[in-house]
Amino acid sequence: MKRILLINLGANGDCVMVTAIARQIKSDYPGCHLTWVILLRYATVIKNNPFVDAIWEFKPATCKSTAEENLCKMKAEVLQAAGDFDAIFDVQIYPDNVANFDGTIRSSMFRNYPFPITVPVTPVVRLLQEEVVRVEHFAEKNQLSRYKNVILFECSPRSGQSFLTLDKGLRLAKQLVEAKTDLVVIVSTLLPFEPPHERILSGACLSYRENAALSHYCTFLIGCSSGITWITTSDAGKRLNTVQFLSRAIGGAFASVAYDFKYWGLLSDHILESTVTDDDKMLKIVLTALDDFPVAHQKYHQELRPRFWGWLLFIDYRKGWRGLLTFYRPFFCFIRRNRIRLSDVFDFVSLASVLCVFWRQFICKFFMNHLRR
Repeated sequence: MKRILLINLGANGDCVMVTAIARQIKSDYPGCHLTWVILLRYATVIKNNPFVDAIWEFKPATCKSTAEENLCKMKAEVLQAAGDFDAIFDVQIYPDNVANFDGTIRSSMFRNYPFPITVPVTPVVRLLQEEVVRVEHFAEKNQLSRYKNVILFECSPRSGQSFLTLDKGLRLAKQLVEAKTDLVVIVSTLLPFEPPHERILSGACLSYRENAALSHYCTFLIGCSSGITWITTSDAGKRLNTVQFLSRAIGGAFASVAYDFKYWGLLSDHILESTVTDDDKMLKIVLTALDDFPVAHQKYHQELRPRFWGWLLFIDYRKGWRGLLTFYRPFFCFIRRNRIRLSDVFDFVSLASVLCVFWRQFICKFFMNHLRR
């Protein structure tokens, strides 16, 4: 029996996506024993997963993500050398697979697995009965069945993919409940807040996983392509019409759900994406979507694409000149994954933005690392 270790430490949304890779490993290695190493704070995401035999809850000594990942990889290799594992698959993007980034998170992580993904890409989440019951009690306590519109609102992303903040989200939620009396909003965030209206509820009493069960009591999702959005796309969630408020992000912060779905051949007509930041315009988009989603989609949906020059941010500067000389890897990953248009190449505004980030984050660090040697 082959003993395989899957490395993906976090975060919530990434781990939800990677459950498909766990399923693929079980298909590629029938009868294998699969251990998934994951940060302790995200371990519940894969609890009760039928394709994971053991969970190694990694407890880092530092809060710096790169240090966590390097230490984990080092320990995994020591265990493999000792015979505990026959194979290790590290599918996370940072730090060792950064040059494989192709513009979107899911396809980049899948590329880090060395074999084709032939199983369904739908994330696999298996809720426990007590989790389902807890959500049922939440729905009964707040009488969710009384309302025509039950909105699940995700409004505190951590990856820079959206401009939404808790304050901005609460303002929009308040406008919505004032505009429609048959509407209730459940705000899903770990941040503490005082609900500004009796029909604005906090979902903080529910665990991250339980949002998949909660989606079955909801009719609509306002999201920002963060963990809540992605767990509703799992086989434990419910397909909801959704408005995703996103930023025109560069590099790893690009997070279009519709762009991802289309690549994998998944239906995306329930996803409306917008980069609008004005409160009144956001309200108008959501109200229109609640009344007639196809009309709202046709009128307000924006086709978001990765910015071509973002590939420059994924040159592996940590390897010194050797890393710079392998610039072609992220370049060709971008070309293969995305249909690059001539207008993308001549997007000099995007290029200037990327170069600013590239200089600030990479060039300075590259020379500092080089000088230390």
